[in-house]
Amino acid sequence: RRRTSAPGSLHIVAMSELLAAIPWVVCDFETTGIHPAYHHRVVEIGLVFGSGTEIEGEWTTTVNPQRDVSASEIHGLRGADVMDSPTFEQIAGSVVELFLGRVPVAHNASFDKNFLDSELGRAGIAPLDSDWFCTLRAMSALGIHPANLVACCASVGVPISDAHEALADARGCAGLIVHGYSEFAPAMSQVAPFEYSGRSLMAAAPCPRGSAVPKVQRRLSNLAFALDDDSAADAAACESYFQLL
Repeated sequence: RRRTSAPGSLHIVAMSELLAAIPWVVCDFETTGIHPAYHHRVVEIGLVFGSGTEIEGEWTTTVNPQRDVSASEIHGLRGADVMDSPTFEQIAGSVVELFLGRVPVAHNASFDKNFLDSELGRAGIAPLDSDWFCTLRAMSALGIHPANLVACCASVGVPISDAHEALADARGCAGLIVHGYSEFAPAMSQVAPFEYSGRSLMAAAPCPRGSAVPKVQRRLSNLAFALDDDSAADAAACESYFQLL
């Protein structure tokens, strides 16, 4: 912090800086696994952004991971739910724009930071050198144990529903920031806001969970309907074969 010549004024400057509302953005990813290095991908992103103790808005979309969708038992998304969703590259512009000038925040921030860096890297964007504020560590430092998101929210009366849906988890984490802002602000003020000055990025329309109509083509059924009636010598045997498949 900047020193001033007047005796005792250093404390006043520091306090005024902390009282200024810090712009922040909470990010939560749902993914096909826990290690981007093992080709695990993002299937949903939830963002809640605000300043100080004020929540200003939110944004979410499912993401086509361009691979099979695993860990559905955790996040509840299937391949049919994301097959028509934008890829991460197609929504990277929207994500970066919402991060710009804000302190990135997440519960277990290293997880979400690693996936953001990985997805941007796949889109041809060099990983961005920025720190994140971690509410898991912050709540642990306050003596909250266990420090998982649901437990932390319950400990301070922040409502959270539909855990492991990206936007619901981002809302819960944002609630922690709003509730504990006066305690978190000193550490948040030490985190540089997110910056990006690279090439223009695509910003496709988001596809929130539940907004897409699944289009599941059942290939065996289509094959059965495509059979010419006269070509099936034994319809019962044919049907039995399809049931076996």
